[in-house]
Amino acid sequence: MKGKSAQIIFGVLLMGVVIAIPSTPCLPSLLDTGPKVTQGDALSPFVATDLQGREVNLASYLGHKVVLLDFWSIYCAPCVAEMPTLIDLHNKYNKMGLEVFGVSLDSHFNARRLAKFVEGFEYRIPYPIIHDAGSQIRQMYGVGTLPTTIIVDASGKVQLIHIGFSKEDKRLIADFVIRLMEEQTRKTSQVRPSK
Repeated sequence: MKGKSAQIIFGVLLMGVVIAIPSTPCLPSLLDTGPKVTQGDALSPFVATDLQGREVNLASYLGHKVVLLDFWSIYCAPCVAEMPTLIDLHNKYNKMGLEVFGVSLDSHFNARRLAKFVEGFEYRIPYPIIHDAGSQIRQMYGVGTLPTTIIVDASGKVQLIHIGFSKEDKRLIADFVIRLMEEQTRKTSQVRPSK
C-alpha cells in the first residue's frame, strides 16, 4: 500500500508539472551546438531496438513512408503533453503510411523502468518507443532540446524540425502531417496503373 501511495503522489506531481509548464522546452542543451540535420536533408537511417525487443531499421521506412521521430524524456513536461497528439496522429494515419517513433533520451533509466512508465501512461502508446540510452541517435541528428520532432516526407527528406510543444504546436504538427499524407496519397494514386 505504501508503494501505491508513492506512485499516486508521483503521478499527481508529474501532472502538476505537465499542467504548469506545457510549452517550455526541456533540457535547453544536451552538449550539441546545433542540428546535424536540417530541412531538406535526406535523413540518415539508424538501426535500434524498441522496448518490446523488436528491431527498428529506419531504412525500411525512409523513401516510401512519412516518418515522425519524437525525441523526448519522461521528465520533460512538454514531451509528455505532446504524446496524446502523436498517439492521435499515429492512430489516424498509420494505415495510410505514417510511421511514428518515440526516441527516449532517458539515459538514467534502464529499459525496463522506461517500459513501466510507457505501460502506465494514461493513453496506450501504439507506436514503437526506442530507448536511446547511449544518445547515439540524438547525436547522429544533433538533437539538443526536448521535445524535438523531426518529420520526414515519403521521399526521405526532412520537412520539419520542431522544438518544444504547446497547444498551438498541436495544430501545427497535425497540419504538417496531414499535408504530407495528402501529398503521399496523391503521388500513390498517380503511380497506380489504370484498369
